[in-house]
Amino acid sequence: MTWKINDTQEFTLAEISIAMEGAGRGVDFSKIALKIPGYKYAVDIGSWCYVHRRPASKNTQSELVAKREVLKKSYRKAREEVVKGFVDHVLGRLELGLSDKTIWDLVGKFPRFVSWCDEFDESGLDGRREYISALSAYSEHLLHRVRSGSLKINPASQMQDILKAVALSAYGEAVREDLKNIRRIRATSRSVNKTVPPDDRSAELAISVYLDVFRQLSVFVINFEPFPKLITVDEKPFWFFPASIPFAGPSNIHKKPNLLRRYGCYDYENGRLRSSDEANGLRPYWGKANAKNAEITARKNLRLANESRFHKRRIDAATFSSQAFMMLFSAATGMNLSQIVGLNYFSESHVERDKPGFKGVKARAGGKEVVFYLSSSFYRFYLRYLELRSWMLKSVECSEDQHPLFFNIRNGLIEPIAQDFSYNFNRRINICFDININITTRKWRSYKADWLLSNVSLKETAATLQNSEQTILKSYAEGVESKSSKEIARFFKGLRKSLESEPSSGCEVIPIGACVGESPDKESDGPVEPDCRVMEGCLFCENYRVNADKTDYLKLMSFRYMVEISRPLASNQSHFEKTSGRVKARIDELLKYIEASKGVDQEQANLIRESVYKREELSPYWSWKLDLLYSLGLEI
Repeated sequence: MTWKINDTQEFTLAEISIAMEGAGRGVDFSKIALKIPGYKYAVDIGSWCYVHRRPASKNTQSELVAKREVLKKSYRKAREEVVKGFVDHVLGRLELGLSDKTIWDLVGKFPRFVSWCDEFDESGLDGRREYISALSAYSEHLLHRVRSGSLKINPASQMQDILKAVALSAYGEAVREDLKNIRRIRATSRSVNKTVPPDDRSAELAISVYLDVFRQLSVFVINFEPFPKLITVDEKPFWFFPASIPFAGPSNIHKKPNLLRRYGCYDYENGRLRSSDEANGLRPYWGKANAKNAEITARKNLRLANESRFHKRRIDAATFSSQAFMMLFSAATGMNLSQIVGLNYFSESHVERDKPGFKGVKARAGGKEVVFYLSSSFYRFYLRYLELRSWMLKSVECSEDQHPLFFNIRNGLIEPIAQDFSYNFNRRINICFDININITTRKWRSYKADWLLSNVSLKETAATLQNSEQTILKSYAEGVESKSSKEIARFFKGLRKSLESEPSSGCEVIPIGACVGESPDKESDGPVEPDCRVMEGCLFCENYRVNADKTDYLKLMSFRYMVEISRPLASNQSHFEKTSGRVKARIDELLKYIEASKGVDQEQANLIRESVYKREELSPYWSWKLDLLYSLGLEI
């Protein structure tokens, strides 16, 4: 097998829009690479026409990481129609005025379906019928992930909506009827992604690491200290060299094999340069000539870095330090990332000393004035950051007032803070210091909210975090599990109140039919003991009634579906099999009764079964309960 880099032609969204006029004649969709806002390199979507493809490089600093190597024999021409449909959909969303973030998210999600087809259904993108079949199977895959707890219901629903929209763009309105037969993944307002704050131990470690990085690297940069620089992070020593692998120490050097293979002249354990003889002794295959050249290069790099106040490795250190302060700032203020990145630069004159022990800072974010408070002890770090920020702007010869409070510097250019900032920063901490921190700015906001809710009123919490009280309760009031255990059982009690129509003629409407009385006969000879507390018990109670109509038919079919999918929740599988078998048999008996009574004809019965089992269109009560189970993340 011969892998070759896919030959591509790069387009901006505006350029591809013009090129596609006239149904895209003359455009080779297997060679398209789109320049998408938020992506550093053009995205090779043309490679989707190949079943077998892979990144041309694993080096994230190389442009090749965005290119794709493909196996020519795995090319499927029919896939070009899907690629064209995807571009049409992106352009359509762009015309609606959607944000760059939405387009960025769209381009990131659709390739997951393409990769799934590559692995499980190679022909899934070959035409209208094949696409519908693959989408149906992929929807079942998403639902399985939802039930196993590895995916939330709302992202799964959003993914399915994207795939349906691309199908419409690729194959036209004729495919709409086909899409109706695919089991729908329904988003739910109950599946709110409440952010669980970090526990105190994790928060303490994170703050300690942020402070270590910010304090030491800011001093190193501002005071023009020499390389190699010794810093201590989480009480462990690390040496900072002007090399592509900047940080390492005795605690993690064994995890960085490249330090000996490519940077053998840098001694990260003792903070010095090795001689060529020492380096050659570590890697004999180098040879004396190569070892000598490596020593000369290392000494030259060290000399140049110590001569230049704005050497690129010092700028890297300044950016790393400023990012650490950003995380500290997030923890201290509880501001969300969009507010933080939107803060304009402001001077000392905007600071008010109107609270004992705190300083109020006024700024503008998103066109609005915001006020946040910094403790007096933290305020000195803020002033140090302003000094660091000034140094960073001098390094690229920019005016202080022309840029926001927080930014990055990459390749000599000012860049805005990206939405995945927290993930990338935590990943860098892990790579450099082998410390695993998974706290995002959103989690710091939740941590701040959790502390405030425990110490002040909800109203004051909302005012401090500049959110409504409803938003605080909805998104940030999850609490730490170790502080308050989740009483899941309460969600399953008190659900007897029916969401169906009001009862009539003395019958109480219940989610599986109706009830005409109370106090069931406990001496019943039925296979399941009558019990008003569970629906299974109602089925075998003398007071249970069912109406021979479509409403109760749907209720019973919905209940049957819930019984089947609830198998993973049973603590005893053998008991579940025994009980559920009897329950399903009883339900089937009642369904046949309704059919025999002409309350539902065969065609209607088939449509109801299909809507329940394929699209999860349950009766209102069972639909609500299914949403509840999904939102709780239970493995069903």
